[in-house]
Amino acid sequence: METEPFQIDHATEITVLQLKQLLQTKTPPRVLDIRQPEELDEVPAIPTAVNIPMTQLLARLAEVPKQSPNGGAIILVCASGARSLMAQKFLAAKGYDCKSLAGGMVAWDRAKQC
Repeated sequence: METEPFQIDHATEITVLQLKQLLQTKTPPRVLDIRQPEELDEVPAIPTAVNIPMTQLLARLAEVPKQSPNGGAIILVCASGARSLMAQKFLAAKGYDCKSLAGGMVAWDRAKQC
């Protein structure tokens, strides 16, 4: 069984393993990558992710659906999980169903190497 190297809050976060499983379903969640465009060169985006940098999130809020097409949470990702957790709290306060990827794209990339 794969374990995460840190504590997560299951109410606001999702693990890499959980996201990988959801992405393989018939109706995968919407993934919102809030990294800056230049960060995408360091660790490429999840193939289905939409990139709206955190610095543009408020101005582009109309582009963010309240939930994923499958009726579940939107998954927010950033490099380490810190910004996506802040964005999760912001969006949840506005009525969005969303979760942050615990450990961010660093954890995602690390899991690919295992």
